[in-house]
Amino acid sequence: MTAVSRYLLVAGIVALLLNALLLYRNTYDAKNQVISAGSGAGVANFWSQRPRGAFYALVRNRELGALLESMRDVESTFNNRADTRYPYVFLNDEPFTDRFMRYVRAATKADIHFGLVPAEEWDVPSSFNMTKAKEEWEKLAQQNVLYARSKSYRQMCRYQSGFFMNHELLRNFDYAWRIEPGVSYFCKMSDEDPFRVMRDGKKKYGWAISLREDPRTVPSLYKTALQFRKEYPQYARNTSMLPFSVRKFNQGYNMCHFEITDLNWLRSEEYQAYFQYLSKTNGFFSERWGDAPVRSLAVSLFLEKDEVHYFNEIGYRHPPIQHCPIAKPGKCACVPDDSLSEEYSPSRLNCLFKWEQIHGKDPDMEYERLRVLALET
Repeated sequence: MTAVSRYLLVAGIVALLLNALLLYRNTYDAKNQVISAGSGAGVANFWSQRPRGAFYALVRNRELGALLESMRDVESTFNNRADTRYPYVFLNDEPFTDRFMRYVRAATKADIHFGLVPAEEWDVPSSFNMTKAKEEWEKLAQQNVLYARSKSYRQMCRYQSGFFMNHELLRNFDYAWRIEPGVSYFCKMSDEDPFRVMRDGKKKYGWAISLREDPRTVPSLYKTALQFRKEYPQYARNTSMLPFSVRKFNQGYNMCHFEITDLNWLRSEEYQAYFQYLSKTNGFFSERWGDAPVRSLAVSLFLEKDEVHYFNEIGYRHPPIQHCPIAKPGKCACVPDDSLSEEYSPSRLNCLFKWEQIHGKDPDMEYERLRVLALET
């Protein structure tokens, strides 16, 4: 064999190995459990044309079954097409088990990234008086408040409020579609790509269901957010979204909260300053501030209504409430009139009533129009 032949043979082997690595990537960082696995074919072409979006969940090993149910719906309604095969990012405060990762990998052809939440972003601050806090938690428990005694729930809410968007596995993404274990998606999105809607419409926040918060869990949240506006006037704006969370300016908070998010907005100076201000008060632990009302207030304080998108076409259930869009029969596995009365009630759990108001619509008339349309569909 000549020198030229040997060179060509070696070059060919190297090329095959590089191609194999591109088609299947599996990297592992033992310290942080950063694992990325899946098909790498066409990665450069994929990101050159499509939004840099990912499905994201903070999930535990014991929630595997419920997560697989959610992934099944996401895949069957949207993510099983080659042109919309967006990756998944899963984070956990404990290492994922091999079994968890094996089952999740089998549920999708998309790339999957597994990561560990940094301990310093998860742990309760050492200066916090946990003994005193537990006395307050017990009072909430006596009132039958959900997760009243749970430290881990509070840790999760703080992490989801201000840390997840900066995790190294999400650093290269612009949008995160948050999924939860045990939620349902009813409608095939054959003509819709929510990530494109966010990017092309320059939207910073998208939602399908907005639930009211239990006021017993956030007694000082609105007051603290208002104090932030006062102390940091450079971030204060009288936005067109302000009425969504405020009954009457400076007089109250209606407990509505909205998630597909623009991660760059969540990483912005204004949002991070807002989160750090809230976090320093320890309200996530002394009370039971949820990430949804924290973010809802941020949407109201910082965004205009044309930067927020209501994904009416996404059929979605997050118990105890659901949204079923009015669509052609066969597209959605739900009946729209089952959810209309809940969604348009000004006194029930959902906040769509308030959303219609800030867009200049009469919610009662809109409800009647949609009710008639649903019966005719």
